[in-house]
Amino acid sequence: MVDNDTASKLKDIEARLHAANNDGKRKYGNGKTAAASGVNFGFRLVTELVGGVVIGGGLGCFFDSIFSTDPILFVIFLLFGGAAGVLNSYRMVKKREEKKLSQGQQNVRTD
Repeated sequence: MVDNDTASKLKDIEARLHAANNDGKRKYGNGKTAAASGVNFGFRLVTELVGGVVIGGGLGCFFDSIFSTDPILFVIFLLFGGAAGVLNSYRMVKKREEKKLSQGQQNVRTD
């Protein structure tokens, strides 16, 4: 049998563990933690970069096969695809930073 003193100690330990687990985890409105949001953003960023290169390379191969200009259009479209991926990634980062700045300014108190 567990006496009342031991039960209260166990509940106290459980409450402290629960508080320690939640400490440092900033929750967003959708229930995700800051780390999960960062990982999602990183995957989106890599997807934009890789997607631009893959689409550009694919279009280059396609146009090379149509016009029989073996490596030239592939290289050109690969570079354009890479540039488009970098540009899209830059836009994503810029948009995210602007959002963070606007949220930070809303949280600033003016007394």
